[in-house]
Amino acid sequence: MGSPDGREGFERFYARRRRWLISVITPIVGSEAEDVAQDAMLELFRRWDVVSGYDVPEAWLRRIAVRAAIRRRTREVTRRRLESAAMQRPDYATEPDTDMPFLASILGSLPRPDAEALALHHLADRPVGEVAEILGVSEQAARVRLSRARRRATEHLSGMRGTWVQEMSWDRTNLAKALRDHGYAAALETVMDDLQGCGRIQTHLRLEGQGRFLMTNREDTHLDHGRFSFEANRLTLHSEGFPGGVVHAATIDGDVLFLRQIENRNPLVKGAPDAAFQFALLGSAPLRWNPSEGKTA
Repeated sequence: MGSPDGREGFERFYARRRRWLISVITPIVGSEAEDVAQDAMLELFRRWDVVSGYDVPEAWLRRIAVRAAIRRRTREVTRRRLESAAMQRPDYATEPDTDMPFLASILGSLPRPDAEALALHHLADRPVGEVAEILGVSEQAARVRLSRARRRATEHLSGMRGTWVQEMSWDRTNLAKALRDHGYAAALETVMDDLQGCGRIQTHLRLEGQGRFLMTNREDTHLDHGRFSFEANRLTLHSEGFPGGVVHAATIDGDVLFLRQIENRNPLVKGAPDAAFQFALLGSAPLRWNPSEGKTA
């Protein structure tokens, strides 16, 4: 450290901004925020002679702390996933590390600028303007970075092994209304009769290794199975025994998956278009990634 005045200046800054820094990174690393903040302050202490001359030293400090917090969060999520796999027990489930486990699990595979933007906006719940300020870029550049990060995150869908669970649980009345509202009134009776034995509908879409998928109702009633592929934000399902295929536009926000059917080459099912069945099972509500289900070797 340089002059005594420099040291005293740092100590005043430390006392004034320590709690603020902890509050900035708590949404990312929770109870470990104090440790990360202390490390960031130590780095600031080493560079205080230079950083103290900046117009806004807080901006430099926040950037350093946020990046360290994201790295620590990513390492912890990876460690838990490896420990879970090592147990090799189908009923083993770790306590969720975050309310967005899918997003957290892929941060480590993204380029650092994309991971930082995604973590700040979705994990730390920072508005785009604040993300731009933290990263030292314009708001437009932050929006571009977030859009690119979401696209790259979506492209990891094909490599994820786990289960996507429909957020809605449909009874016959609500599902019938959803089918009518989306233009499937003519197929309503056929679809409802076919799903009659399923009780309430809550689709679980499991994406397995080797490009296999399994679709069930509440984990126990078989609905469909076959192969899947994912490319350019499009999820294609090829059902076993059907010559066609169904293409869904796929959008991921956090750990929530939205599917919109854009092409259906499957033949009629009991005289009704397969598109109506696909809407009922996959398009009627978003699906949330659940890493504790459907573990495969």
